[in-house]
Amino acid sequence: MSYCRWSSDDWMCDVYVYEAEDGFTIHVAGSKYVTEIPKVPSMPHNGTEEQWADWFQKYNHQMEVVKNAKMEKIGGPYDGQDFIFITIQEAYNKLKDIKEHGYNVPQFVFDNMQDEITEGA
Repeated sequence: MSYCRWSSDDWMCDVYVYEAEDGFTIHVAGSKYVTEIPKVPSMPHNGTEEQWADWFQKYNHQMEVVKNAKMEKIGGPYDGQDFIFITIQEAYNKLKDIKEHGYNVPQFVFDNMQDEITEGA
């Protein structure tokens, strides 16, 4: 399960966080886009042909912008680092630390992890 990944979150997340066999993995980006990347709405699961065509048009536009977008190093202390934690609480705590060092970690990542922590308590 992925909590946040660069591409599926419109490149607004500086981390890729997921649960794997060996624990909770955090990959920290070393660089990020400085060009504004247009957002693409969620895929229309039971959408009409027109809705799908609109979604593909927006997605293709986003991919064209990404292909030509400028990237720069983030410049933080965790650039390009990977972390693996046994518990979700440890991963949550590290993500808080990563965010405090200026990396973009969307609030929904913390909310989803907190829900799991609370359910497991």
